[in-house]
Amino acid sequence: MPLYDYRCDCCEEEFEAIRPFSKRDDVKCPKCNKKAKRLISGFSVKDGSSSSRSSSSYGANCNWRGG
Repeated sequence: MPLYDYRCDCCEEEFEAIRPFSKRDDVKCPKCNKKAKRLISGFSVKDGSSSSRSSSSYGANCNWRGG
């Protein structure tokens, strides 16, 4: 099964999930349990360096509060 990248618009969690092709768009965020969107991604190699991610306000329909 393929590995897909996802991002939650509600809490901004980014994660990977192994999903069958037929269920690749039916994924919930492991952090807040809202529906996550599949990201378009390509082949990558992690080199151990850290990356920064810009922060933005949470989605209007999100009840998740980070801690």
